Amino acid sequence: MAVWELIAIINDQNNIAASTQLHAGQVVARDSSGLTVAADRATHGAGAYLGILADNTARTGNTRIQVDPVGSAYVDPTTFAFTANNNGLYAGSNRQIGDYQAEDVTGVTNFTASSATGFEGPRRPVGIYTTPSNKLGTDQAVAFKTNDTSPSTYLDAAFSGGDAYNISDLLTYGTTSNAGKVIKVVAASNLGRIIGKVDSYDSANNILYFTQI
Repeated sequence: MAVWELIAIINDQNNIAASTQLHAGQVVARDSSGLTVAADRATHGAGAYLGILADNTARTGNTRIQVDPVGSAYVDPTTFAFTANNNGLYAGSNRQIGDYQAEDVTGVTNFTASSATGFEGPRRPVGIYTTPSNKLGTDQAVAFKTNDTSPSTYLDAAFSGGDAYNISDLLTYGTTSNAGKVIKVVAASNLGRIIGKVDSYDSANNILYFTQI
């Protein structure tokens, strides 16, 4: 998964366990050992929140956001209007050598490894976007919102009816299977922390543009 920096400064880094697999664009927090993990609203409150991950540490499922210089411009068959999609951003699979992602060298040339597990350490710290006013695009948003029916639960609620990411909506991070994912704030309870506000949402490419706050 991926993040795209529109206006941003990577102004922090934090240690991460060699076996922790995360995707760029995820929301991350500090666990009780001080290591970087996917932020979970039921576990990580405002004090544990770190920011938006700048690096891929997972070996599979990584994507990248990039500019499409050609695009998929087309003429609408009904209205005959020309729609230009060139130079827009899109998310696609990121093909990258695993050794650079996870430092998973298992041969005798890895002098820092005590055993050949495939998750060799120590791993370098990861970069994190933390600065308010950073403008980012991420494909780590999911169609979920904070639970607006029970203030005593941290569970996420799936989008239904007319739910959508709208301009100026507030954002936080999910829980359980949505840990590390960006979700919409609709109730002022059990938030963990408000992390940003929506600038726009490209539903065709599932890229959420937002400003960190």
